[in-house]
Amino acid sequence: MGIAADYRGPSGKTLPGVKINATEITEKLRPLFVQRKEAVLAYLFGSYARGKARETSDIDVAVLLEPDVKGEKLYDVYRDLFLSICEALGTERFDLVLLNRAPLSLRFEIVSQGKLIYARDEETLNGFKIDVIRKYQDTAYLRTVQDQYLKERVRQWYSKERASTPA
Repeated sequence: MGIAADYRGPSGKTLPGVKINATEITEKLRPLFVQRKEAVLAYLFGSYARGKARETSDIDVAVLLEPDVKGEKLYDVYRDLFLSICEALGTERFDLVLLNRAPLSLRFEIVSQGKLIYARDEETLNGFKIDVIRKYQDTAYLRTVQDQYLKERVRQWYSKERASTPA
């Protein structure tokens, strides 16, 4: 997902394009997550993970935090992580997603297409991936029904719109 070249970051400043690759991002961010006791997993996803990044692309990073990080502590950890990533990458041109709170469809995309930056241990990594994949497969029927319903509603809306438009 690309963004306009005049993208403004949280500071309000116009941000220049980023000239970095997935390997460099991983090398810069892995030590940061190793030092954070709250960080369990970290992924690079989106255009950088797919090798399709352009100068105007933002960097998409996803982090799974310890389950006990909640409320005010969650906000503090998110802010600290955001600032640390900003410093490590030298840019505000990134999105930070907390996997603990991300929708299932996004978690599945990240697990299936993202590049792992950091995993505290293999057991946690595998457990998280299995949980996400299992839940995604379990809800496949619901997504199909939802898609069919949405398509039907759009079809109905367009047929009503055309019927009420004078010739």
